[in-house]
Amino acid sequence: MSGLLPPGFCFRWEFAVPEISTPGSNRKLLKLPESARIAAPDAKNAVSPLRISVGWNAEGLGVVCEVTGKRLAPYCDLDRPGESDGVFLWIDTRNVQDVHRATRFCHLFGLFPLGEGARGDEPGVRQVPVPRAAADAPSIDPDDVLMSAEVEKTGYRLSAWFPRSTLNGFDPVSQPKLGFFCELRDSELGRFPLLLDEEFPYDGDPSLWCSLSLVG
Repeated sequence: MSGLLPPGFCFRWEFAVPEISTPGSNRKLLKLPESARIAAPDAKNAVSPLRISVGWNAEGLGVVCEVTGKRLAPYCDLDRPGESDGVFLWIDTRNVQDVHRATRFCHLFGLFPLGEGARGDEPGVRQVPVPRAAADAPSIDPDDVLMSAEVEKTGYRLSAWFPRSTLNGFDPVSQPKLGFFCELRDSELGRFPLLLDEEFPYDGDPSLWCSLSLVG
């Protein structure tokens, strides 16, 4: 491990995310305001190719991801999500940051711009077990998550709307904060986790995740 700790390890990071309208079922790319962006310093002292925004309401959680700087098409095999290009999200609906193993309220989702549908040209989501979890979150039906994507030569944009039924324990009134972490995994660009670097066990340790404050 290097002598300098990344910024994400030195502070308890909390980001306010705005309340938004529930998207329709037309599968258009979700649009979020600038206030929804998770503006965090990059642990690698470089400009991250991932831009991520989050919004919420009582019915669920919306995420928009933009990946830039690519020259190759993303590789997505939804039967092997851990080997695919995409954005991975860790969400803890209880925001418990004093434990080192995930609970049944902790979720890990992979969002992929391609790989779904008969021709494999539609976006998809897969739930992945959180490593070393003390208990697993209930399994979801991927079709319950509303996905949209736009793939271009230099990158892609994708959005996902998670209905509250896909997030065990999601209750913004009694639990107005979420534990949150994300990472871009790309066979061309590399790995870009939020705030930390790969030397930290953020993949299974909720105490290393940041917090999202659900503001109205």
